[in-house]
Amino acid sequence: MKTLTDIEVYTNYFLLGCKDYHSKVISSIEVSEYLDERDKLWQWLNETKGFLITFNGIHYDCVVLGYIKKEWDSLKYLDPENFCRQVKIFSDKVIDGNDWDALKSYKYVFQKQWNDVDLFLYWSKGLRQSKKISLKGLGIQLGYPVVMELPYEPSSYLTEDQMQDIKVYNLKHDLGILELLTESKRDEIVLRQYIQSSYKIDCWSWDAPKIASEYLLDSYCKQTHKDKRDIRNSRYDKPHFRIGEHLPVFNFKTKFFQNLLKEIQASYNTFSKEFVYTTGKDHNIKISIGVGGIHSVVSNTTYLSNFKSIIYTSDIASLYPTNLINYRFIRPELEIVLDKYAIVKQDRLVAKKQGDKTKDVFLKLILNSTSGLLDSEYSWLYSPAQVNALRITGQLQLLRTLEELTLNDFQVLSMNTDKFILSVNLVN
Repeated sequence: MKTLTDIEVYTNYFLLGCKDYHSKVISSIEVSEYLDERDKLWQWLNETKGFLITFNGIHYDCVVLGYIKKEWDSLKYLDPENFCRQVKIFSDKVIDGNDWDALKSYKYVFQKQWNDVDLFLYWSKGLRQSKKISLKGLGIQLGYPVVMELPYEPSSYLTEDQMQDIKVYNLKHDLGILELLTESKRDEIVLRQYIQSSYKIDCWSWDAPKIASEYLLDSYCKQTHKDKRDIRNSRYDKPHFRIGEHLPVFNFKTKFFQNLLKEIQASYNTFSKEFVYTTGKDHNIKISIGVGGIHSVVSNTTYLSNFKSIIYTSDIASLYPTNLINYRFIRPELEIVLDKYAIVKQDRLVAKKQGDKTKDVFLKLILNSTSGLLDSEYSWLYSPAQVNALRITGQLQLLRTLEELTLNDFQVLSMNTDKFILSVNLVN
C-alpha cells in the first residue's frame, strides 16, 4: 500500500490528510471541538503499513505523528482543544529545530511499521538550502493548475469554516501536488527500489550523494574491517597545500601555457584566472578557469558552416571519473575506495552494453556523485587537496588540447568542461 500523507497543525485543529496512490481514494482524520476522530487516528497510527509518501515527512509530519503515538496515554484523556494545543506546541519545537536531540526519538517510532518515501530528501542538502525547495514551488514547476498558499497563519485560532478551508487546502491542493510530484519522481523511486532489493541499501528517502557515500562506505569497511559509524562520523580538517604538489606532469609547447602552468603550480589552496588567448587568425577567446570549472566567456554569436569552413562540436566523456581513477585523486588513506570506484566504472560499461538501464543509472549515480563527496567537508571522503587537483588537472588537459588544436590550425570558437566547438578551414 502506498499512501500520500500530509498533516496540518493548529492550536485548535489537527488534520491528517491521506490519498491512496493506486485507488486515488482521499480520506481525512480530524481533531477539533467540532469533530473528534481520535479513535480513528489511533487506529491509523497502529495499522498503516507499506509506503508513506510525504514531502518533508521524515523531519516533520512523521515526527509529529510519532509524538502523538508515543505520548498517546496522556494525550487521549485531554479534551480536543487541549489535545490540539499540545500537538501544536510540539510541532513548533520541531519546526524551530533548536533541540533536535530531545525530539529525534520520535523520528523512529514508525521505523519498522512502514517505509518512508520523503520526496523532499531526493535533493541534496546543499541544493535544498540554496534554492529553498518547497512543495508549492515544485507545483508551479510541474504545471499544477491551482497552487494555493496556506489560507491562515499557523498561529491562528480557527473558526469552524476556516477549518474547512484548511481541509480543502490539504486534501485537494497539497495532496494533489504531492501526487503529481510522485509521478514525476517515479523513475527515481523505482531506482531506489532496485538499489534496496539488489544491494540491501535502505535508501527510499536518500539523495544521490548519500546513496553513493553509503555504497562506497560499505565496500571500504568490508575491506578494512573498520566500523561504519566511526568512519561515517569522522571529519578531516582542510590543510594548507601548494597546488603543484598534487598535479601530474604537463608538457605544454608554448610559452604562454608554460607560464600559466607555473603560476598554477605555485598557488596555494585554490586558483582562478581569466585570460585572452588567440585561437586563430583574427580570433581571440576569453577563458575563465577556477573552482567552477573552465569555460569561454563569449557574447551571443551565431556560427554557420559554409564552403570555406565547417563547424564541429567535440564532447569529452567521463573526464572526472577517468582522472579520478588514473591519478588516484583521494586522500592516501582512502585510496582503496578508488579500486571499488574503478570496478563501478567497468560494471557500468557492461550494464550499458547489456541494456540493463536501471543498473546503468545506479552505477552512473555512483560515478557522478563521488567528486562532490570528495569536496564536502561533512563527508568521510573529504579530500580537499586532491579534489582541487582533480578539477585543475581536467582544466589543464583541456588547455593542452586547446593549445594543440590551435597549433594545428583549428579555430576554437567556444569551450567548457566537457565540450569544444571548432571551426575547420576548408580552404588552404
